[in-house]
Amino acid sequence: MQLEELWEDRPVLSDKSSSFNNVVVDSICKRRPHLLEMCDIFNITDTSPQYNEHYVNAANIIIKAINDCTPIIIVGDYDVDGMTATSVLYSCIKAVDATDVAWWIPSRDDGYGINAEKVIDIAHDCMFTAPLIITVDNGIAAAEEIAKLPPSFKVIVTDHHLADGKELPKCEYILNPKVFAKEEDDEYMISGCMVAAKLGLTICNLMKHKDYDLTNYCEVLTGLSILSDMIPMNKTVRNVMSLAMIAFNVLEHPGLRALMTLSGFRYGSDLTTNFLSFILIPKINATGRMNKVDLGMKLLLDRVDTSDNNKDSLLLANELINCNRSRKTLEDIILNEAFDLTCQIYRTDSSDELPPAIVVHKSNWATGVIGIVAARLTDIFKVPVICLTGEDVLHGSGRAPEGYDLYDGLEQCKDLLIQFGGHRVAGGLSLDKTKLVEFRNKLAEVYASQKDIKYVVHIDATATIKDIKDVTFQLFLKRAEPFGNMNEPLNIRLNNVKIINTYTKGESLYLILADNTDNILVSKYRADDEWHKLVSQEIIDIVITPNLTYFSGTTLPEYRAVSFKTHNDETADLSKVKVFTNEEEYKKHCNN
Repeated sequence: MQLEELWEDRPVLSDKSSSFNNVVVDSICKRRPHLLEMCDIFNITDTSPQYNEHYVNAANIIIKAINDCTPIIIVGDYDVDGMTATSVLYSCIKAVDATDVAWWIPSRDDGYGINAEKVIDIAHDCMFTAPLIITVDNGIAAAEEIAKLPPSFKVIVTDHHLADGKELPKCEYILNPKVFAKEEDDEYMISGCMVAAKLGLTICNLMKHKDYDLTNYCEVLTGLSILSDMIPMNKTVRNVMSLAMIAFNVLEHPGLRALMTLSGFRYGSDLTTNFLSFILIPKINATGRMNKVDLGMKLLLDRVDTSDNNKDSLLLANELINCNRSRKTLEDIILNEAFDLTCQIYRTDSSDELPPAIVVHKSNWATGVIGIVAARLTDIFKVPVICLTGEDVLHGSGRAPEGYDLYDGLEQCKDLLIQFGGHRVAGGLSLDKTKLVEFRNKLAEVYASQKDIKYVVHIDATATIKDIKDVTFQLFLKRAEPFGNMNEPLNIRLNNVKIINTYTKGESLYLILADNTDNILVSKYRADDEWHKLVSQEIIDIVITPNLTYFSGTTLPEYRAVSFKTHNDETADLSKVKVFTNEEEYKKHCNN
């Protein structure tokens, strides 16, 4: 089985040069002109002022409820966006001296979104007879569930998802940029937490409550939501993310500071999206995946609901770290099982052809982990992957690599599904077990019929090792932060580099590379077999991603390997990845 990929230079979109006086930087900025844009947003509530009236309208309803002593229940979601959205709105409402405020987040066993029966139970337990229910990061597609609530319950829906063609809920107010904003505007793509933060801070502003630490808190949690939910980094979102990066170093929050410290961060050092995305966020996300969302919420609300006891905060942060360790162990077990099942079902070990799509199922897989497993299988096979769990009714999560549209694939199979949702690269679904084989075959047919380019590695610049170690380039790399969706980490191509040595440490393979200008250490996390087949003195072309990574008290440059192309035909035959750098050659190969 051999994977194919195409290396392709990103198109040039601008002729403007940067102020860095560096050829490689200029090449990057001409392909990514948004990196030349300056930040002009100083507060979350400054974003998209043309839509402020919607936030004011929703805020006034909540302020009236507060003044009338109406109890409030905030209903969130079990992912990081839902947890942070719940936390910021709860914190803002508590800050203006609201008396009766509660929150509820379902477990993964409860299912996604608002559940009328559960909300009624929460109100009963809190002795709330006629509460105001505020959904965050959910609710826009829950018209039927909201209609089940007693008439005395009033509802405000705040969300950032599409309604998926469903009837909008009948409620007091709907605050959702997908409903009121233009699709081409930056506001249309913000996270659920950013909607909740703008609403919460609008409430505080209207009630003349000034609290700079609360503003920092809202910015920090919004930043976490943007990265975790892979929100596109348009100009507005990128600027808000920049605010969050600054706010992290000044925020007084015992829980988050403890988690950062135990994760190896020293305050006062440069913070990177790399650290947040791969070190911090997974620890918070693990609580939702392992059905311990109350633990994650306890840490996020540490500034509101607990005393400033550093010892307690450290113990709480350590619980999150242990929860994430358990998640990793479970993930590795399920990944091995899913990989073996893929090989059995699709005979990938004996076939030279990849399946067009992969669907695997085991009844006892943990619901909260199968999405990560699907993502890891997608990285391995470079095709859409869906992992399913359950007995009679199967529930699943899927991922798709670049070039595919997972939502479109699921939509073409909707006659076999009970329900589905998602977007181009990720989605969820449920189906009757009796439809499993039929669904597996139909999804394969959908993607087998697509003849366009499947997997492309986009190149931002071709450089020498000396170019990317230059201090000017390193300064630009810091400026290019924050990275995320629509501002992906840079892909730099190095040609004709020699492998001086290789070694492994932990789960990473390290390559010491040299060209005629300098040498460099490159890492490949969880390297596949083809990387280990590389030998000393071999000449390769390689695509790497330069990052600024926090380690042991210092932020240092780190270089991560993306893909390679050998110059030795004999070795190339052994490689799992066949690389093309000519589009016509690639298309010709795909059609044969």
